[in-house]
Formats: sequence, structure tokens, C-alpha cells
Amino acid sequence: MNGGVIQGGRERNIAAGLNWYLFSRTRLMINYIRVKLLESETPRVRNGHADIVMFRLQFGF
Repeated sequence: MNGGVIQGGRERNIAAGLNWYLFSRTRLMINYIRVKLLESETPRVRNGHADIVMFRLQFGF
């Protein structure tokens, strides 16, 4: 996450996803992401982690 003047630190992610095809042109997507911040210059973060769950419903025409 470092580039140019941006010094975001380092992180490690693991992700899993499921697709469920409800109909031939309709899909429900579910993703889970576990984020662990390994090091950061600023802001200082202790035990930085996040659990993210995302849902998306997609229709095709």
C-alpha cells in the first residue's frame, strides 16, 4: 500500500466467495475478506484487522 507520497504500510488478505445462480440471468454473489494490517507508518494501528462481508445481486438482460 506504499506508493509515491502515500505510505500506507503492509497488509495481508484472505478471501473466499460463493456464487449462487438463482435463475439463468440472475446471480447472488457473497464474498468474505479477512484483512490484517501488518505495519503502518501513520496512522499507528495496533492489532489492526477487519472482517468484511459483501453481497451483490446481478441481473443480466
